[in-house]
Amino acid sequence: MVNVANFPRAYAEAYAFINALGDTYIRKIPTSMYHTIEKNRDIHYHPKFEANQTMTEGMISKEGIALIAALYLEYWSEDEAQKTQLKQIYASNAKQQEKIEDYVRNKTIFPKSIP
Repeated sequence: MVNVANFPRAYAEAYAFINALGDTYIRKIPTSMYHTIEKNRDIHYHPKFEANQTMTEGMISKEGIALIAALYLEYWSEDEAQKTQLKQIYASNAKQQEKIEDYVRNKTIFPKSIP
């Protein structure tokens, strides 16, 4: 589940990630979007990424991954077939997440006491 409390950290991760990719990728993002990411980031959190670095699990928060995935879909991916496929995957993931949240929300954690 995406946690809005983690957004400043996600913005910091996306900001560091974008800057590690360099000017070619930065220029593909609208200036207003780049400034929004820069302005809303946690200024006390400074993740370090390098352009050819292999990303491992846990290096970026779920919220950071979601933000970078959205940037990729909207601004960096140039292959329309890939964009369509990614949109389908994202929609499927959202439906799956919704089912999990519904299950958890409706699950009785403490059974009723027996009289």
